[in-house]
Amino acid sequence: MTWNANKPQCGILSRRAWLIHDNQQVPPLKTRLIFKFLLGGLLFILYGMTWAQEVDQKTIYRFALVVGNKAYTGKPWRPLKAPVKDAKDLSDVLRNAGFQIDSDSYIENGTGRDLRAAIDGFGTKVRQKRRDILRRNAQDSEGIVVVVFFSGHGFMVDEAAYLAGVDANGKYVEEIMQQSVKLNRLVQDLTPDERDVDLLSILLIDACRSQANMPSKSGGAAKSMLANSTNPFRQISGFGRISVFATTDGKVSFDGRNEGENSVFTAALLEAAQKPSSPKNFSDFVERVGMLTPKIAKQRFSIEQYPEIYKTGAAYDFYWSQGQAKDVQNNVLALNSAKGANDAGTSRLGWIWIGDYSKNGTGIWDVSRFAVTDSQGLPAPSELRVGQEIQIRANLNVRDKFPIRDSNCTKKYQECAALLGTIPKGLKVEIAEGPRAFGQQNWVKVKFNAKAIY
Repeated sequence: MTWNANKPQCGILSRRAWLIHDNQQVPPLKTRLIFKFLLGGLLFILYGMTWAQEVDQKTIYRFALVVGNKAYTGKPWRPLKAPVKDAKDLSDVLRNAGFQIDSDSYIENGTGRDLRAAIDGFGTKVRQKRRDILRRNAQDSEGIVVVVFFSGHGFMVDEAAYLAGVDANGKYVEEIMQQSVKLNRLVQDLTPDERDVDLLSILLIDACRSQANMPSKSGGAAKSMLANSTNPFRQISGFGRISVFATTDGKVSFDGRNEGENSVFTAALLEAAQKPSSPKNFSDFVERVGMLTPKIAKQRFSIEQYPEIYKTGAAYDFYWSQGQAKDVQNNVLALNSAKGANDAGTSRLGWIWIGDYSKNGTGIWDVSRFAVTDSQGLPAPSELRVGQEIQIRANLNVRDKFPIRDSNCTKKYQECAALLGTIPKGLKVEIAEGPRAFGQQNWVKVKFNAKAIY
């Protein structure tokens, strides 16, 4: 079949969807005492090193669900070319970054029943890990990052997003829905039950978002589309949500020209993750995807395709891979131990969110993202003082100003402050101003070593 760049390989509804361990003599008493002293000193040093590494290190459990559906045969779908290759290639990249993808969380050409079983099992796995972290009270040292990638047909009905199994076909939209699964079925398990579990969810959506109509048994037509106003992650509370649509509202997402080629969007995902070097964190990753998608579309087909990226409540970020986490943590240890780390030329100022504080008589930190280095316990926000040193307990985004809407900003408050980067867990910073409160959230302006942000 001759490829026509002006005729995207989409189905009537949508092209692709949703989508990251004793015979020696006894020495004299004096010698033994000296040996014990030296040994004790050595053990103390080693213990101190181990403690420092534990403070700066956070164990991240990485789970991914990858589905590639291309073998659609019945109406209203058109067969796809790239989904299985997209799924295979992306799963290889995710595994190299430390993600767990077992046989139950990798699906090729799954039916509606297959998708429901995979999504339910994946959600249970994430939910059990969250409960395990809470049960062991390990929130300060452990977190979860989840990537979901679905490549296949998807559609919207009555503002609900659906993933279509390869057996989803029929004349009426209700028939298609029976062999499909609601995305909310998965999203619910990616929402923390407790706010003190670090959980970042990344949803990768490669799908046409052009509108199409299909008859309903109840009469009339049901609109089926992927619209940004119904982004299923927008309304979810939580600290970290990143969702990436392959294209903008009303536009198409271009398939591969043959079964040996990735789709435009997945090609951008793969290049962003691997070339020229893998990203430090997921914010960096999605920014690369945003730049590469239109570039690849233009080079390959001389057409325009722009992805749409949403980051909801991302108060912190996670390292892209486990190996890079070690590099960052070693850098943090070196910066904290070096004298004059905040000399002119390396110091920078920015606002960070240090946690939620509820005033109930004595006051309590519901969520805290810092530790005071010169005392025990956490002071009330009003007791924090300029010049005080604190240590970051989670990877925190740092912004150029207090990110609350004021008279000088007419946009959403998250957009009123420029993101300078991410301060890694374990870094010691100095309070320069604050705190300032927004509801229960408390923000402080800090002075930090600019070499530490990533």
